[in-house]
Amino acid sequence: MTTAIVFIIILGVLVFVHEFGHFILAKLNKIGVEEFAFGFPPRVFCRKRGETNYCINAIPLGGYVRLVGEEEKSSAKDSFTKQPIRARVLVIVAGVFMNFMLAGILFGITYSLGTSPIVSNPDTLPGKKDTKVAIAGLIDAGAAQKAGLTPSDVLIDFTSVEKLTEFTSANRGKEVILNYQRYQETKQVTLTLPDKEAPLGVEIVDMTTIKMPLWQGIYWGFIEAGRTARFMLVFLSDMVVGLFHGNTELANSVSGPVGIYKITGEAVKFGITMVLKIAALLSVNLALINILPLPALDGGKLLFIVLEKIFRKRVVREEIENTIHFIGFALLIFLMILITYRDIVR
Repeated sequence: MTTAIVFIIILGVLVFVHEFGHFILAKLNKIGVEEFAFGFPPRVFCRKRGETNYCINAIPLGGYVRLVGEEEKSSAKDSFTKQPIRARVLVIVAGVFMNFMLAGILFGITYSLGTSPIVSNPDTLPGKKDTKVAIAGLIDAGAAQKAGLTPSDVLIDFTSVEKLTEFTSANRGKEVILNYQRYQETKQVTLTLPDKEAPLGVEIVDMTTIKMPLWQGIYWGFIEAGRTARFMLVFLSDMVVGLFHGNTELANSVSGPVGIYKITGEAVKFGITMVLKIAALLSVNLALINILPLPALDGGKLLFIVLEKIFRKRVVREEIENTIHFIGFALLIFLMILITYRDIVR
């Protein structure tokens, strides 16, 4: 139940923040907003102020903004399509900008609480640092696996991989006690190390937790968001290139709502810091996906505006552009259904 609530809150906040970016820039540029809604229908509550209906809907998985003239032809002066190119570009990119801002703030909060960076090298960051050793993988039938240790367990008595290696090498054939942290609980296990190479039978990595003041964390949070975005762009590029060469390995690692729900469940076990980190990652991901030049996405709408700027006139009629976006939206929904089906099968 907790996972479901956290999942709904994360998706709701990410999409709502994105749509709020479109809304506020539309208002600032005097573009008509017919409706600004939190959640998706059926409608629970709605109040009209000025020209805009402010609504709360029953399904709290985000929200939407309906601009005058965005989805259908309109001759009104405040129609989206009647505005200067600069104003339309600002409205389109505002959602992406807001998601990036949210990611930077969330990463900053995690630094203030104490966390391990996702992309950045811990040695390049300021703050109070605490290094532990985490289990990344297990060797089948190894001592650690037999003792019930699992990937993501943190061996809290060791500050580096080297120190753990020294300890296990010096205690081959002996019974040892290991203290470890699983999620938010500290545990202890007694096991006998076999007299052989890699006696513990684990793949291990250093995990450095960094803690810094909030004001400093926000600054480095935006750095982390930028580095994460760059990493994701490289991943998307490699995935597309791989698909053209018949390599589907990276594409198979992509998850939909079901996969995200499962990841959220794991994050909940680790506590609020991990939940915020997952939300930040998803916010960066939402920003990047939306700015791709594909129909129905913000990037697809931006592409038509850029073409209009280049050719100094609309490249296609409004009706045709809307049809293209509708078809693109239908294809995206179909793709999401396929990904969700694969997630369920997995």
